Amino acid sequence: MTSDVYRSAMIDKAEKEADAEKNEDEDEAKKIDWSDMSAHNLEKTRALRKKLELQQKLKAKKAAEAPELSAEEKEAEANRKAEKAADAATEAIKKIELENKPKDQVADGEKVKLGKKMLINSEGHMTKTDQMRLQSAVGTGKTAKLKAYYQLENQQKEITEEDVKLDEVISFSKCKNCEYTITAGCTKIFVEHCEDLILRLQGKIITHTVEVDACQRMNLLVYTKIGTLQLERCEKINVMIEEKELFRGGFMIWAGTNMLRFQVEDATINCDFDLMYKLDKTLNRERSQFKVWLNTQDKLGCDKVVRLENGFPTTRREDDDHERRKQTQLDELAKRMGVVVNRKKEDIGSRIKPNEKCPCGSGQKYKKCCLNGAVKLAAQASEAVAEAEKANQA
Repeated sequence: MTSDVYRSAMIDKAEKEADAEKNEDEDEAKKIDWSDMSAHNLEKTRALRKKLELQQKLKAKKAAEAPELSAEEKEAEANRKAEKAADAATEAIKKIELENKPKDQVADGEKVKLGKKMLINSEGHMTKTDQMRLQSAVGTGKTAKLKAYYQLENQQKEITEEDVKLDEVISFSKCKNCEYTITAGCTKIFVEHCEDLILRLQGKIITHTVEVDACQRMNLLVYTKIGTLQLERCEKINVMIEEKELFRGGFMIWAGTNMLRFQVEDATINCDFDLMYKLDKTLNRERSQFKVWLNTQDKLGCDKVVRLENGFPTTRREDDDHERRKQTQLDELAKRMGVVVNRKKEDIGSRIKPNEKCPCGSGQKYKKCCLNGAVKLAAQASEAVAEAEKANQA
């Protein structure tokens, strides 16, 4: 028994060595130029030619001596190969379908990865379309995590560090008659299409950014630092920031919003697009924006956002202040250097006539717009506040 095993092992070894030698001979044969019939090349390749001829004869002999398969054996072998190929194809199709199968809903607390960019942790059921729309609306950039409160009603809850992580964005979508107090830290707050919502912000917001879009009858109470507050297409919104220091250096951008009351400690301002439109018919509900900030007298100011020639958004007042500071710095530098700075060529003779169109882009004559802008702005602001207070009382 042992001798048979040994002999079988030696035969296997010999066959492997023969196969290896054959592969080496074939590689060497490929390197030889067989078209060269010179005496030197024929002498060089004579041994290799003999070896290849012997290998071909041995191969033909083995093929002739091999027993021929019967028809049944040939059919069985063909069937076996066909079944193996069919199984491999079925497995590949199942794998592709599983990877590309759409998921219709996200269950409470379930995490779903979208486009390898955002990981949504949802409270409330969301369809695939809702997930993609919310991801696009939130616009988190490199932020990859979102805690979504979706289509919830009659909820009253405190959101703590156990519910939300510091690197997550918190969003509220299509919630009705809910009250939330956020004590946990987060990256950003996003609210859309909510009604009768009370939202208290007490935890740290890393980006100092809060966005509110298309909401109605909402109270936003802020007890943490805010840098950018954006409200668009809203109705009956009340925003209260506890202390001026929490808003100092920040600003609120609003557009297309009616009956907005904004309060920072004891400073209050009322904003309403319909009232602004009565004063300026060039306004557009979707595109026209207004900026509210805390000025040096700790009062709230409001100006229309305009676009400079380079596309940068600012207000006319900020642009004028910037140009004034730049000119002052230039004059001081010239004074220290003992040189005289001439006026720019494009500024010479550029005085605007009263009946010409105002350069601010309002479409009105200069004398009816920015010529006496300070007086007009004050009158417009007083009128807008009075009408807004009447509307709130009604």
